[in-house]
Amino acid sequence: MKYGGIYLDLDVWVLRPFSALLTHDFVMGQEGVDGNWGLCNAVIVAAKDSEFLRIWYDAHRTFNDTIYNYYGVQLPGILAKQHPSLIKVMGHTTFFWPLWYARGLDAMFSDHTYDYASNLAVHPWNSAVRRNKRLDDFSQSWLLQCRSPLLAMMRIHLPQPLFSIIMPCQSRRQHIREAVESVIRQSWPNWELIVVDDGSLDNCGRYVEELAIEYRDIPQMQNALTVIRQQNRGLAQARNAGIRKARGMWISALDADDIFGHEYFLKAEQAMSKNPALEMIFSDQHHSKETRWHWNVSDVDNQSSLITTRSPLTIDRRSLWERVRGYSGALPYGDEDWDF
Repeated sequence: MKYGGIYLDLDVWVLRPFSALLTHDFVMGQEGVDGNWGLCNAVIVAAKDSEFLRIWYDAHRTFNDTIYNYYGVQLPGILAKQHPSLIKVMGHTTFFWPLWYARGLDAMFSDHTYDYASNLAVHPWNSAVRRNKRLDDFSQSWLLQCRSPLLAMMRIHLPQPLFSIIMPCQSRRQHIREAVESVIRQSWPNWELIVVDDGSLDNCGRYVEELAIEYRDIPQMQNALTVIRQQNRGLAQARNAGIRKARGMWISALDADDIFGHEYFLKAEQAMSKNPALEMIFSDQHHSKETRWHWNVSDVDNQSSLITTRSPLTIDRRSLWERVRGYSGALPYGDEDWDF
C-alpha cells in the first residue's frame, strides 16, 4: 500500500515478465478453474494506495488465523465480485496452475505434457509438496534426469560448473593419467579441471593437453580444461593459483598421484542438495599400492568445528578458501591441506 509493487510468496517461480500487468491498479490470479477456490494471495500486483487493496486490508480487522485461507484466498474472490472495476483478475493458468492436489503435483514434477505456455509464474505449493514428500529426492542430479518441463526450465539456473578440480603437478607425469581419468569417469558431469604445472621438469601440463586430444569426445576436456604454467612455487601456491582461476562454487584439490571414486561428485552433490548450509565434504581414503592402508571418515567436533584426525581430500566451498585467504605459503611442500 505504501509503495506499490509486486508481492511474491517465497515458493513462486516467475517464468515471464509481468510488464503487461503494471498498467492495472490491482491484479490477482484465480486459484482453480474459474476461480472456484478464490483469488490466491501468493502473487499480488498493486499500484501505490490501491483502493482494492485498502478494502481488502480493512476487512482483516476481524482476522482469525484458524481460517487463514478464507482471508487469503476466498475473501479477495468475494471482494472482486463486489468491486469488479477495482481489480484485474487473471485466469487460473496465469499464476496458479497446476494446483496443489496430487494430480497437480504430478503434472509439476513427474509429467511432461503441460507446457506452461499461459503461465507468467507457477506456484509449487510448498506446504503440499512437503506434506506429500514430493521433493524428498530433490537434488541437482535428479533435476537433470526429470522429464517435467517445469524442472527443465530450472536447469538453466544450475551453476556451471559446480565443481572446480585443482590439480597441481610437479614431476608426477607417471601418475597423472590415472588421476585425470578418474575425473573423466565421474558420473556427475558438471565439473572443470584446472591443472597447475608448477615448474615441472617433465612438462606435466603439456602431457595433460595431449590427454585432452586423446579424450576429445569428452566435452569437459575440450571446454572445461585449463592448464596453468608457473615457476616452481610449491604445492600451496600452485593450489592457490588454480583456485583463483576457478569458476566453480565448490573446490576440490586433487594431487596428481591421487584418484577419485566414480561417484565422488555425485554423492557430494546429493549431500549439498539436502543441506544448503554445508561447507565442507570429506571422505574415506584408501591406499592400494605400496600398502593396504585405509583412512575412515572421523567424526567432526561440531562445537569446535575441528576434524579430530588428519583429513584426506576435501570438497570445500570456494568461500572457505576466500575466508582463510588461501593455502599457507609458509607450508609450500606438505601439510598445507591439514593447515587449511
